[in-house]
Amino acid sequence: MNDFDELKHHPNAINFLAEYLNQGNLVLFLGSGTSMDFGLPNWLTLVNSLRAEVSLPVLNGELNADELQVAAEEVIAKINNEKLIELLERHLYTNVSQLTMTEVFQNHLLVAISALLMGSKRGHVTRVVTLNYDSMLEWFLSLFGFVVKTIYKLPALEGSEDVRIYHPHGFVPRPDSGLISSDFIILGINSANKRLGTQGDPWFELTRHILDSGVCLFLGMSVSTLADRALEPLFSTCGEKCAHIRPLGIWILKKELTSAIELRFSQNNIIPISITKNQDISEFLLKICEKAAKHLSKADLK
Repeated sequence: MNDFDELKHHPNAINFLAEYLNQGNLVLFLGSGTSMDFGLPNWLTLVNSLRAEVSLPVLNGELNADELQVAAEEVIAKINNEKLIELLERHLYTNVSQLTMTEVFQNHLLVAISALLMGSKRGHVTRVVTLNYDSMLEWFLSLFGFVVKTIYKLPALEGSEDVRIYHPHGFVPRPDSGLISSDFIILGINSANKRLGTQGDPWFELTRHILDSGVCLFLGMSVSTLADRALEPLFSTCGEKCAHIRPLGIWILKKELTSAIELRFSQNNIIPISITKNQDISEFLLKICEKAAKHLSKADLK
């Protein structure tokens, strides 16, 4: 395996990601940390809201992915899929009506993400994989005039849109969006197991293809997401395949790194970088755009 430790240093990571942005091979993987900026709940808060709806005790403390999926499974055992989607819609968008446009445009992280997606000669991100159910990123990008294709049902045609946003865990759009929900939700352990146990599952294979064909920038995802039952096998196998060529991607963490955390990421050929403040993450993303523009030669700019 190649040693990619130099990419743990921010300037090297920025330069590395800028090169793949130039080539159009940079992919964004987004977790709940990015949707929280719209006032949406994190995974634990959402699961606890669902548990309260069906009279289950709420959970406290830092739980790993498996523990949260078990907690969600207890909810799913009490309701059908239609009711689950109804509850998700209600609790995802509880605070959205209170969100002002001023607050939206003052959100530096979302603006920086949009900069990466902006069509430009320096290259731009065309593929986003979001583990979130909501449609808030699509709505935000539409404010800037982006043509967005939301993909939550396969097979799906791909065209000349500015960006494609994939929802492999399911899709529950804002009630006023005019969009319909997906017919699946990956939330509990059983739904994750069905995906893993279905040979040739289209979402599993599509996510594998995206991981194989791009360098990933993971944002808004905690360490526990690395152990997600539906994702960890993909991180492991795809990371190993490219281990002699490049890292699978760079994972921005909002916590200090420990040797145990670094080892876990290293085993999946992913470079973890600690950036604890949203403003600093925004600056990191904008520097990628800036560096990508500088990579272009004068001949390219003619």
